[in-house]
Formats: sequence, C-alpha cells, structure tokens
Amino acid sequence: VPASLAFMVQWLGISIDHKVISPNGDRIFDELNLSYNIDANASVQMRVFTTNKASDGSLVPNPTPVRTITVDQESGSGNIVWDGKDDSGSFVPDGTYQITARATDHCNNSNERTFIVDVDNAAPTTIIAYPKVESVIGNIVEIAGTANDDHLEYYTLEAGKGYAPDAWTLVTSKAAPVQNGVLGTWKT
Repeated sequence: VPASLAFMVQWLGISIDHKVISPNGDRIFDELNLSYNIDANASVQMRVFTTNKASDGSLVPNPTPVRTITVDQESGSGNIVWDGKDDSGSFVPDGTYQITARATDHCNNSNERTFIVDVDNAAPTTIIAYPKVESVIGNIVEIAGTANDDHLEYYTLEAGKGYAPDAWTLVTSKAAPVQNGVLGTWKT
C-alpha cells in the first residue's frame, strides 16, 4: 500500500523590527521589516489587515487585506519590507494593523504567524510654556511645558544661545510624557 507523508513548513525564526511605524518620509521607522527563517522552499506571503475592536476589547482583522506581498523563498533566511502603503500605492491611515505571515510549501501545507503593528504619523505635542523668549531667567530654570505622544519613547530637551543657536547643550532626556509640567531643570 503506497503511503505519503506531508510535513508542514516550519518557521525556524520570525520577527518584526518595529511595533510602531511612521511612514512619513523622515527615515525614522518608515518601514516594517519582517525577518524569517524557514525549513523548506516555500511561498512566503505578508498580508496587512486593518483591525476593529470587539466589544471585549480584542482586535478583529477585517477580512480583506489592504496590502499583500508575496515572495518565493528557498529554505533559509529572508525578509519582506512593508512601506506603510496599501496595494494601490497609497499610505494607509493611522491605526492598528494585523500583519499575517504565511509560508506555503509546494504541497500546499502552510504555517502562519501574526503580529500587531500601529501606524502613527501624528506629530508629538511639544510646547515650552516657560521660559518665554522675553523671560528674564536666573541660574537655575525649571522648563515647563508638554512633551507627549501616543507612542512616546523619550524626549530630549536642549538649550542654545540666541534665536538660531550654533551649539546646543543637553538639559535632560526622559522616557516619560509630561503634560503641562516640568520638562527639565536647566542650570544656566
């Protein structure tokens, strides 16, 4: 009696380089890189889906992907880059997206992994409320204002002399948002 065995293609490793991308052309997190390693020759497909929140708070992907990228891959390492655009070449709007990576071998066996990614092109809120340009300051100045963003990693506060400084001095760098508070203490 003839018999055959079918083995599913396996991900030996798979990851994305960012959980937040900002495809705005400033070369900072403009793209998402999906890196992978598979154990057999396969077609590797990355699909990008918009998501909605269910009543229980979970994310539900929409049934139709906004972007599909497919590459034929020999066993081993590879990567797929998503530039934040949909299949028509337009940038997707800000929001939460599900990235689905599927490897399908020549026997049509497949293996799938998913990732959640935020697209965020909104500029951070940055305000220096004090001191103002006309303020007379002492030797130690508390800089007051706002440094905030939905995906804030850190902010850096620097001081320079004049309206167009040639040199900047670090005042502080912090990893927490500030809303109408003290951004840092400047020792002039």
